Amino acid sequence: MSIVLGGFAGVALWIATAPIASRFVVRSRRDIVIWTTISSVLSAIVTAKWGISSISAAAVILVVGFMVLAEIDIACRRLPREISYPLATFVLVIVGVVALGEGDAQRLVDALFGTLLATTSMFVLYVLSRGGLGDGDVRMAPALGTAAAFGGISTLWATMLVSFVSAGLFVATCLVLGRMTRSSVIPFGPFLIGGAIVAILVT
Repeated sequence: MSIVLGGFAGVALWIATAPIASRFVVRSRRDIVIWTTISSVLSAIVTAKWGISSISAAAVILVVGFMVLAEIDIACRRLPREISYPLATFVLVIVGVVALGEGDAQRLVDALFGTLLATTSMFVLYVLSRGGLGDGDVRMAPALGTAAAFGGISTLWATMLVSFVSAGLFVATCLVLGRMTRSSVIPFGPFLIGGAIVAILVT
């Protein structure tokens, strides 16, 4: 039952994001089917892992928010601050409430450290890449870092590892197949998001 409810919640939340997403991207019927399916499946996985609880409800909202960012980044190479900042605030509030409610201050410390570490790392990469990495990835880092590190710093490291390795493999494959050149620009946001979701669900 929890899986079914999670799937429906993912669909409902995805539909609810339409007014926000429409400011940045025009959704075709194909896009709607693909992204609705992804959101539904991931939300079902979340509720299968944590059951029907406040944690899973927050996680479903977070997953759908990240999916909206991934969709926009793929479509127009943007990670809008209008979505990234509220999402980061939402994550910080939820993490604080859960950690304090459980009386586990260490989890809150880990999450805040993850926020700082992820944001600093992405900012340094942004500066060193000289535009190769977008500032949108830096703006999204607080939400990703907080969510991942809430499960432990090891989860944050796993997020970064999965993100960079998957992006590297994708680029290498596309170069070999002739689908892109060395000067091509790829949206890195979906790889960061995918890495975070995989790391959180697995660890």
